[in-house]
Amino acid sequence: MRYEEIVITPEMAREFLKKNFGNRRVRQSRVDAYAEDITAGRWAWTADPMHFDTFGRLRNGQHRLTAIVIANMPVKCLAVYDLLPEEADMLDRGSSRTNADRLEIAGEKNAVSLGAVLRILYLYEKGKISYANYYVPIEALKYAKSRYPDVQESIMATRKESLGILAPFSVLAAMHCLFWDRGGVKVLDFFAGLETGANLDAGNPILVLRDQLSKLRRNKKKKKPAKLLCAWFIKAWNAFCRDEKVKALRWVWDGKKPEPFPVALQPDEVTEERAAVG
Repeated sequence: MRYEEIVITPEMAREFLKKNFGNRRVRQSRVDAYAEDITAGRWAWTADPMHFDTFGRLRNGQHRLTAIVIANMPVKCLAVYDLLPEEADMLDRGSSRTNADRLEIAGEKNAVSLGAVLRILYLYEKGKISYANYYVPIEALKYAKSRYPDVQESIMATRKESLGILAPFSVLAAMHCLFWDRGGVKVLDFFAGLETGANLDAGNPILVLRDQLSKLRRNKKKKKPAKLLCAWFIKAWNAFCRDEKVKALRWVWDGKKPEPFPVALQPDEVTEERAAVG
C-alpha cells in the first residue's frame, strides 16, 4: 500500500467519484453536514484516509468527495492507494467511534447526554431540527458547545425525576440551555413551574405544556418526535415571555401548509414588540 497527503480540488473529487465502487448508499444528510463544515472553515484534517484499490477504484471517502464538490472548495486529505480487493472488503467492519466516544476521549463529562443535547442545539441553530436523521459530525457538536458554553449546567439542572417523567432528557436539557441563552434567570421560573405545576392559572403556557407532556407520556402508543416536543417548548416559552394565555400548543410540520419551526424569543424582543405596538 502507498500513502499520500493530497489537497483535493472539486475537479479532482469529481474524477475520483467516477471511479466509485462497492460503497454504501450516499447519505445526503452526511454530505450536507460535511459541505457545511468545509464552507464554514470548520473542516479539520483527519487521519481517516480515502481508500483506492489496486484497480484505482474508490473504496472509501465518497461522502467527503461529494461534499468537496458541493462546497466547491479544496480540502487536504490522506489517501491510501493499491488496497487489495480483500482488504477493501474489510473496511468499516469494526465498531465505529460515536460522537459520545469522541466527547469522552476529549475529557467531557456526561458524554452520552452531552452529545444528544448538543445535537438538538446544533440542529436548532442551523434550522435543521425538522430533519430527524440529519447527520451531525463531531466538529458540529464542538461548535454547538462553544456557542452554548453553559450546556453542562443545563444538563445537571434538568436531571430530575420530576422533569424526566414529562419529556426525554435530551429535550429538557437542550431547551433549558436554549432558554438560558435567550432569557437568563427567567428560565428558572419557567422550569420551576414545569416541574411542579404549582400556582399556575388555567391558560398559563407552562401549565399547558406540562399537561400536554403528561398526557403524552401516559399514552405510550402516541410517541411524538423530539422536534414536535421542542416546538411545544419554544411556543410555551414565547407565550411565557409575552405573558400570554394559551389554550393549546400546536405545531404543524407537514401537510399542505406546514409551519416554520418556531424561534425562541429573548425578553428584550418582547419589550421591543410592545414598544412598536404602543
